[in-house]
Amino acid sequence: MHALQTFMSSLSIGSPTSWEGLTVYPLLRPTAPEPFYDTLSEAIRGGTLHISEVSESGSVPELRVVNDGARPVLIIDGEELVGAKQNRIVNLTVLVPQLATITLPVTCVEAGRWSHVSREFMSAERAYHASGRRSKLGQVSMSMRAHNIAMADQSAVWSEIAEKSARLGAFSATRAAAARPRA
Repeated sequence: MHALQTFMSSLSIGSPTSWEGLTVYPLLRPTAPEPFYDTLSEAIRGGTLHISEVSESGSVPELRVVNDGARPVLIIDGEELVGAKQNRIVNLTVLVPQLATITLPVTCVEAGRWSHVSREFMSAERAYHASGRRSKLGQVSMSMRAHNIAMADQSAVWSEIAEKSARLGAFSATRAAAARPRA
């Protein structure tokens, strides 16, 4: 209880933000400790994290992640990776240990491409949209319970992307989730 009281007493109330009758007051902490990990984008930009297909032939639901850095790397559920043979989103949040290689469970968000555009993935610096992440998370949770595998229903994800693209009037030659609306 003492630790909680100490923490709470270190907070201050920031300037409110209002929208349509809702007002939010941020709680600010004057000095938060630096995180003990790097983010996906930081580690890729810094050259310490390398994400590629698991092999030359690849495997849609998994990627190879090599962390050459001295710090763990936090990869968050729904972050989009672009490049290699097709764009993917991450199926669950993972903390990649320093100096480690792991297999990362992912889902394809670009149905019409299976050819290299690069050897390694880059961070798209965005996450898959909220309703798509929610749906995918439900699929991954069911897969974990039934088979202990963090896998989504790939066909359902592609269908959801196609429906959203049609609704928004967006087009992508490779049926990518990040298609832009037509002009």
